[in-house]
Amino acid sequence: MNKKNRNFDLYGCYVSNKIGYSENYEFCLNYCEINSDIDYICLFKKEKNKYKINNVCLSYYVYDDYFDKPDEIYNAIIYKDQKLLAKYKDFLSNFKYVICVDYSTYIGLAKYIIIGQIAKARIVCQWINDNVEGCTCIPNITFSFEEYDDICLEGIIEGSAVAISLEGCLKNKLLRQRLNDIITKVVDDIKPQCILIYNVAIRTDIYSIFKYAVDKNIKLIIPKTLMSERNRILLEEKNEKKH
Repeated sequence: MNKKNRNFDLYGCYVSNKIGYSENYEFCLNYCEINSDIDYICLFKKEKNKYKINNVCLSYYVYDDYFDKPDEIYNAIIYKDQKLLAKYKDFLSNFKYVICVDYSTYIGLAKYIIIGQIAKARIVCQWINDNVEGCTCIPNITFSFEEYDDICLEGIIEGSAVAISLEGCLKNKLLRQRLNDIITKVVDDIKPQCILIYNVAIRTDIYSIFKYAVDKNIKLIIPKTLMSERNRILLEEKNEKKH
């Protein structure tokens, strides 16, 4: 096939080539601002009764097999499946904010997988911000081995708001250290407008975990979540039984 006949729109190029690419891996560039309150983060597939509430943010902090399927949003974008894209536009327009799809970058995954996961996330984030009226997609921070940190953070424009989930990040010393490292790099490299935090534990001292960001005068947004509310109720019931 001659070069002039090749379909360079495949793989989402038509999304990313509007605003340019990152320096090293040529990821699509992401940027957003959070300009209103977010009081609650609901999970994908658990968003019932949360539609049309301006202070609710949708997140994809669930297992990948919930959203990474043949008919999922990334494939709809790269193949320009207009029927599927219309469905996603309609669904996402119910939310003022959505945290970008959390394509996993587990510690232990090969480098080429990490690159592919971040590339997908950047394309999806930009497509939502370009095409879903009234909905802002917030770049999601994820991490793997330390040597892949630059990959995981690349493509987020300096000053952008970002989101990060604490779920599973505090289970052991290695993950806690990796979280501390990534927070420092986010603050130093991205200098975010603010950090939106997904947390399910009610006894977590979030401001202590994000002390480096707080000391740099970066705003933390810590909404309620389904699990944090559930855990709060369970704790209250437990305390009542003691008395």
